[in-house]
Amino acid sequence: MRQLISILLALTIFSCVDVHAQSVRRIYVSKNGNDKDIGTVEKPLGTIHKGIDQVKRLKNTKFQGPIELILDGGTYYLDKSIELDQTFSGTNEAPFIIRAAAGEKVILSVGILLQKLNWTKKSNGIWCADIPSGTIIEELYGDGKKLIKARYPNFNPKIL
Repeated sequence: MRQLISILLALTIFSCVDVHAQSVRRIYVSKNGNDKDIGTVEKPLGTIHKGIDQVKRLKNTKFQGPIELILDGGTYYLDKSIELDQTFSGTNEAPFIIRAAAGEKVILSVGILLQKLNWTKKSNGIWCADIPSGTIIEELYGDGKKLIKARYPNFNPKIL
């Protein structure tokens, strides 16, 4: 009888262990990753969109456990919206979480990073650079600070 009670006690203890911690599916994304990789910590994906696609595929397999999309630190420039519908919803027992990697800071930006512009100095301290055709600039930032967009020669006092 004592042996039976010991076995039942052991089974009860093991059944109380959080099995979700072992069944969490983690998909990793890094700016240095590659969308052709598998999304592990060693071989992360390169874009958030590919990570979302992988989550969607996992959800379509009827996987019932928790899913984490873990983003390595840095600024991710998004060229299109991230669309999440009700199929991405989790539960209290099996949440879907998008988070930064431990100790990292992540910024999701819908801005366009303008790099390698060919700046030329004009008169009166004015600098000019050509930007890609069709680029719409709503706000302009430099070194993390909001800048005032040039309005010359198209100054319109009604804008302010």
